[in-house]
Order: sequence, then structure tokens, then C-alpha cells
Amino acid sequence: MVNSFDYSILSFLNIFVRRSPLCDGLTVMIAHGYLLKGGIIMMFFWWAWFMERRDEYLPEIRAKLIAAAIGSMCSLALARVLALMLPFRLRPLQDIELASFDWPFYVSTKSLENWSAFPSDHAALFFALAFGLFFVSPVMGAIASVYVFIVILLPRIYIGYHYPTDIVAGLLIAVTLISLLQVPRVRDILSRPFLKWLDRHPASFYACAFLFSFLVCTLFDDIRGMGSFIWKGLH
Repeated sequence: MVNSFDYSILSFLNIFVRRSPLCDGLTVMIAHGYLLKGGIIMMFFWWAWFMERRDEYLPEIRAKLIAAAIGSMCSLALARVLALMLPFRLRPLQDIELASFDWPFYVSTKSLENWSAFPSDHAALFFALAFGLFFVSPVMGAIASVYVFIVILLPRIYIGYHYPTDIVAGLLIAVTLISLLQVPRVRDILSRPFLKWLDRHPASFYACAFLFSFLVCTLFDDIRGMGSFIWKGLH
């Protein structure tokens, strides 16, 4: 049963659906694309990585960013585990209770039909990175967080991929894990091996950092696809 919070927000957004094929098409393109999602967030991340501040040493900034990167992967993993363990939740565009709703042009009602909507892995991953930036630069963190909400998360509600509560759950996962990993003692333990690696062999460190950036930009799609293939093969 769709709760009143989800229904009211979906009803409001549905007013604008199918008013313009161009607007619907752009929204769907943004929701499916990689550049405006992970690409921009990782741009913020690397901007912060090389940003020196008078009140903070560069290694301390990088320790915070390493904790944010680890937290983002943990957030994504936890979101996927919960999606598999909790009762399956249909996407709004597949929910019979919302059969009277219109959905945007260029959206298939079969999209993601085998993936539970709750919680949102997009919210867990990308907001974890944006929230992690708050610990380096509150201004950059605020800009990145607003960007994540408007450009990455809101379109997924608009096109019927997620209920608002799916997004809220993903945000809570991100904030909780990042807050825990940014505790100074925890952060130092997590970041120390990576900072030593960077000092001893920067070439291999940045090669792997590039791979991490690529995986974030693509929401780890290749890894999840391989994992799903192996899981089905074993069962």
C-alpha cells in the first residue's frame, strides 16, 4: 500500500508528466546517463583531493576523502543487501495502485522490474560522497548535496523508478555510515594504509583511484552484473 507521504509527492510531480516530450526525454536521459551523475560528483571529489587549505593539512583532507570513498562503497553495498533481504518493493511505475498515473515519454514500465526499489542505491552511493565532502568543505558539500538531490535523485522519482521513501532510506544509510567513518579515530585507521600507499607508490595508487572513479561513475554496473551472473549460475 502506498503511504500518504509517497503518494502526495508522486501526485504533485505527476502533474508535470507528459507535458513536453523534450522535458521528459531530458529527464530520462539524465536519470540513465553517467556523466551528470557520477561524473560530476567525482569531479567534486577530485577537486577536493587537490585542494589545500590554510587551516588544514593536505593529508588530513585526503584522510577524510578516503573515509568518504570507503563509506560510499559500504553505503552502496548495504543498500543492495537490504534490497535483497527486505520484502520486494515494486517501482512506482509498476505498482497497480498507481495505475491511474501517467509516466514520462520514453520510459518503459518494465524498467528495473526485477530490482527492488527500497532502498535507493543511487541515494546511498552518491549522497555518501556528497555528504563526505562536508567534512572537507561545508560549501562544497552543500553544493554537491543539492546537486545530488536535484539532478540525480529527483528525476528518479519523477520517472517512477523510486518512491520518495526509497530515497530517504538511501540518504539515511549514507549519512549514518559516513558519520561513523568520519569519527577521527576510525578515519585514521581506515586512511592510514592508503596514505602510505600514496607516499610509497603514487603511480599505482592513482591508477587504482582512476578505476574507482570509473566504477563510481557507472554505479559499479559491471561488477554488479558479473556478481548477478555468477549468483544465478551457482543457483
